[in-house]
Parts: sequence; C-alpha cells; structure tokens
Amino acid sequence: MPKRINIKKSILLIKLLVEEREECQDICNNAKREFEESIMQAHHDYNVHDTALDPPHHSQSVKKTSKTEDGDGKSADSSEQQAEPDSKKSHPDWIKKLYRKIAIATHPDKMQKNTSDTIKAKLLEIYTKSKIALESYDYMTVVILASDIDIDIPEKDVAGSGIIDTKHKSLVSDISSLKQSVYWQWAHSTSEQKEKILKDFAKSRGWMSKENHRKKSRKGSGRHPGKSIAQMKKEPMLKKKE
Repeated sequence: MPKRINIKKSILLIKLLVEEREECQDICNNAKREFEESIMQAHHDYNVHDTALDPPHHSQSVKKTSKTEDGDGKSADSSEQQAEPDSKKSHPDWIKKLYRKIAIATHPDKMQKNTSDTIKAKLLEIYTKSKIALESYDYMTVVILASDIDIDIPEKDVAGSGIIDTKHKSLVSDISSLKQSVYWQWAHSTSEQKEKILKDFAKSRGWMSKENHRKKSRKGSGRHPGKSIAQMKKEPMLKKKE
C-alpha cells in the first residue's frame, strides 16, 4: 500500500476485497459439499473398508477425509480472526466518536416512526455489525460502515492507525488461501480432472489394495454394501446359551 493514502479509494478497495473473499468462500463451500458427496459415492462404488467412512463413523467423515477447511489448516477467515479482546484495552477516541455517530444514525430507538421497514432492517444491520466490529477491535469495518451511511471519516486518524494496511494484507491472505485449497481446485476442474482427483484420493486411502476390498455379497444398511460373506465367516460364532 502507498504511504500517502487516499482514504476513499482505500475504503473502496477494501470493500472490493471483502466481496471477492465472500465470493471465493461461497465457491469453496459449494465445492466442499460436492467433493465430500463424491468421496462418499466413490467409497460405495469401490466397495472397500475404510474406518473413517464406514458406519457408524459417517457423521465424522468430513473431519477425517479432509485435513483442512481451505487447504492450509485454517478457515478462510482465520487470518482475520482476532485474539480474544482484552477487557482492559481501551479504544482510541477517534473510533469511539465514529462509532457513536453510527449508533446515533442507526440505533432502533433513534429511528423516526415513518422509516420504512426495509430501511429499518438495513440500519439495524449496520448498527449490529458496527457494534460487533468495535468489540472485536476491527476498526476498519467500523470505518467502512460509517462510510456506507455517509458519515464523515477522520482521514488523518484512519491513515495514522495502520488499519487499512492490516485489513488489506488480511484479506489478500484469505483469498490466496482459498484459491490454493483443494476445494477451489475441485470447483474449477473438468469432469475428467475430478475423476483423477478422486482416483488419487482413493490411492491415498489405500482403496486399491486387496485387503480393503469387500465383496458385494450382502447389502448393508443404507447405501453401503456391508460385510462380505468371507469376512463374516472369519468372525467368531456366538456361544449358544445353555
């Protein structure tokens, strides 16, 4: 970021990055669901044992089949997640003043009676977001929300605080993590490429080995083929009661 900051342009850039991150997150979330469904279907089609996927561990499959949410061991927002706020830490005067202006303009008790329900809902959303942002020391979001409702921004204070550069780096890092994830790769793969990804996954789980293969001799509950007759024969017979 340049040393001489144009606040209005910087706010616009941050807003665009926020939108891009949200779009990338939506893409990865949708791909994640499709990827996991494809894994479960492949598990059924290969007809193999896999302790992470066999019932009753089905509900835990998401945790055990994929190591991360976005490919690097953290959720997309993790680089921006704040440490637990220190209750003794005070906010700068300029941000407290800016927040008060937002509260006066958006608090439900301050709204005029003839305000439409749509505008009331929008203002209430801004009030709630600004309150959460202040409590988590996310000052850049407070600044953006103030800008959204045409409240004057204290440009010198914002420029001197370094919050623009911090937010910018955080968003760029989040977007980069999402675009390097397996889910992003899956979302932008062709059918042939997805098939290869599933085959590579099957190899990594050892599904190609004879030891893991189970004969489709008896259907189990749900979609899974269940145990083979050969496997069942190896299990000890229950002793009959006298």
